[in-house]
This record gives sequence, structure tokens and C-alpha cells, in this order.
Amino acid sequence: MDSTTAAALTAHLERFLSPERIARLDAVLENRTRYLTLVLEDIYKSQNASATIRTCDALGIQDVHIIENHSPFSLDAKVTLGSCQWTTLKRYRESGADNTRACYAALRAQGYRIIATAPGPASCTLDEISLEHKCAFVFGNEEQGLSAAAIDGADACVSLPMYGFTQSYNISVSVGIVLMHMSERLRSCGPDWHLSEDEKAALRLAWYRTVVRSDDIIEKQFLKSM
Repeated sequence: MDSTTAAALTAHLERFLSPERIARLDAVLENRTRYLTLVLEDIYKSQNASATIRTCDALGIQDVHIIENHSPFSLDAKVTLGSCQWTTLKRYRESGADNTRACYAALRAQGYRIIATAPGPASCTLDEISLEHKCAFVFGNEEQGLSAAAIDGADACVSLPMYGFTQSYNISVSVGIVLMHMSERLRSCGPDWHLSEDEKAALRLAWYRTVVRSDDIIEKQFLKSM
């Protein structure tokens, strides 16, 4: 669909929304970012996967990149509470392929610096992560953490402080800590993190399609009349 048709369709669907709903969608859209993004490698527990998606939506982080080398990714609607309809899930799950490498290549092509969450002597703190470039934070599965390929292929590693006997956080907690901290840094003194006008337009149309009842019928009728 070309940009002119998409804009016309967006305007048409807007007629079916209340002013309050439009204002709410616009307010959320203004706070969306792709400057930070989340990468999940072989997360297999639906509760954890769902909690991370919900966290991204709450923090205004639009994209989640999902690597499925060994474990299928699934969501629990009782945990996501609808957040997956507002976020963009990009899945890497080609059978027999190195999906971690494919994901990293796609992220680098978009200008991301890849940060693996893994403890170790070479790991830095969250405050040491530069925000001069877009950042993709990578988290591994619940039992083994990140694969060696995910760690070796990253541009840097970051670890979270722990002061008790436990050696790790639950993955959804780790995601929350990292993304909240980095999001606050970005929004307080970082570079321009907003979506482009074209990105906003594309998301606005996607969200309108989500909230307008029978949007597929309305859309078909509208496009037929053009």
C-alpha cells in the first residue's frame, strides 16, 4: 500500500474512533521509541516471555526481536494483558539456521550496537553503556542464559549488581531493570529517541486497525471505493 492510500485509510478509520481514544493513541505514539530494543534468545516459558512484552509496552519500547534456535516462543494472554497488540514482534526461527547470527545481522544493518546481558570480568555496568548509538539488549533463556555465539557476537556485555546469595535474577526482572534504567537515561539526557514521522504513520494505521471493530470489512469497502 502506497503512502497516499495508507494516509487516506488512516483518516477513514479515525472516523470510527472517539476523540478520547485518538488522543490516547497519539500520546502513547509520541512516547514510542526504537532507539532501545529487546532481543530474546530461546525463551521457553510463556510467563516470562509475556512479562517481557508487557514491560516493553509499558516503557514505550516498540520492537522485540525473538530468536528461536531451540525453543519455540509462546505468550500467555493472562500475563501480556493485550500488550502484544501494541508492540512489534520480529521473529527469527528458520529451521536449521543460525537465527542468532541472522538477528544480529539485521540489527547491525539498522545501526544497533548489541549488548549481551552476561556476567563476567569484561562486563560493564548499565551506566557505562554509551547512548551515542541505538542499543539492542540481548537476554538468554531461563536455564542456560545466552549462548556462546550470542555473547561472542555482541559488541559489549553488561551485568547487573547482586548482593545476596542468589546468582541471577528471573529473566523478566532482568529485562525490567535494564530497560527501565536505560529508558530513563535515554529520555532524560539522550539523543533524539522518537520515531520518525513515517514510523508514526505506519504504527498509527496498525493501531487503528487493531481498535476499530470489523476493520477488515471497513478497509475492503473503503479501498474498493477509491
